[in-house]
Amino acid sequence: MKKRIYGLETEYGFTGKSVISKLPEWLCNGARLYADGDHPEYATPECASVRDLVKHDKAGELLVQKAFEGKLYKNNVAAAISGAGLSSFGCHENYLTAARPLIELVPSLIPFLVTRQLFTGAGGGLAHGKYLISPRAMHINKEFSAITTANERGIVCLRDEPHADQLKYKRLHLITADANMSEVSTYMKMGTTSIVLDLIEEGRLPLISLSRPVDTLKALSWNTSGGWMVKTGDGKAMRATDVQRIYLDTAIRFASPDQTTFDVLGRWAKYLDALDRDPQELAGAVEWVMKREVLEAFAAEEQIPVGHQRVKNLELQMTDIDRKESRYYFLEKKGLVERIVTDEEILEATMEPPRDTRAFCRANMIYSKSCRPISIDWEKVMMEGGATFSLKDPLDSYNRYLDELGIKVQPRRKDFWDYFMELLFGKE
Repeated sequence: MKKRIYGLETEYGFTGKSVISKLPEWLCNGARLYADGDHPEYATPECASVRDLVKHDKAGELLVQKAFEGKLYKNNVAAAISGAGLSSFGCHENYLTAARPLIELVPSLIPFLVTRQLFTGAGGGLAHGKYLISPRAMHINKEFSAITTANERGIVCLRDEPHADQLKYKRLHLITADANMSEVSTYMKMGTTSIVLDLIEEGRLPLISLSRPVDTLKALSWNTSGGWMVKTGDGKAMRATDVQRIYLDTAIRFASPDQTTFDVLGRWAKYLDALDRDPQELAGAVEWVMKREVLEAFAAEEQIPVGHQRVKNLELQMTDIDRKESRYYFLEKKGLVERIVTDEEILEATMEPPRDTRAFCRANMIYSKSCRPISIDWEKVMMEGGATFSLKDPLDSYNRYLDELGIKVQPRRKDFWDYFMELLFGKE
């Protein structure tokens, strides 16, 4: 796949209070952490590979838990936490694209995104009255939306906010998918989408459309028993997995021959075949299948219906990011969950930024004691004394700025969080 920038913004369900009176917001791994309304939001640093994104997304769980005192859940349905209403908060995907009108991507992306949930859905959503493949799908109400993500939630979002040189880049901002605990689900969600974007940018994809895409998105999510069918734009019935195979088969013919692409394509083919045979074969890799197996086994053992409150509580525990209490991490420790990265890599990602994007420069400016930033944004950093450094190209690590400021890159301290808070706010 082409080299591009990836990012994830995750809004966490939260009950409790922040232990930090003033959040640092910009962290020394290049990420951003802040409180959005009544819940924390973590935006990964700019990553130039899908694998880097997975480890920085997982690092976000550790950092959010460090910054907030209370229970934190990586899910999308507020009712599962508060019991009031069925509002949704998001997990937003970001992809750097070429400077072309984003509306041109919509026709080719929609059929892919509608059917992608079959191997990327987080599962759950019992607050809706039934187990779903993708709880987030219930809150999508348009084929595409222009700016807002709060009320108008499109399958494709056309928010024109690249946070980069507008003459060179656009940023595709997708709000359709679930927040995933599974590393594999995040990896496949981002990896397959990147490959599809490559194909669109190269003009390789055959034309396909779906009838009533928003309704189809929701109908697929309601069906957890398999045999998923969709209606194409010309009125023909087609298996949803075969819609995915149109993209997969084209990618096999034309995609870039690198290791990550080969891995994503292999998994993609394997998952589609298993979905056609028996989704239960994917219990270790596909999150909605894994979660359903856990909830159904618990309900059967306790002789209670799947909709019982105790099962809903267990669903919530599957999204708890506390590694000591989370049901998901219990399964991971038992070796029942497939991994993409290691615990050591995740811990490193809480401290170290990606080395091949502008996050590297920003993070080291933040971490430096010799030169202090007084204003930070995705696109620029202003230092004490008024010097302003433009970071318009996300694919540039801007090492020259660090040299100019005399900032030496050093490994982060093990107690980096306390050290970082001391840098920002002084000793308490």
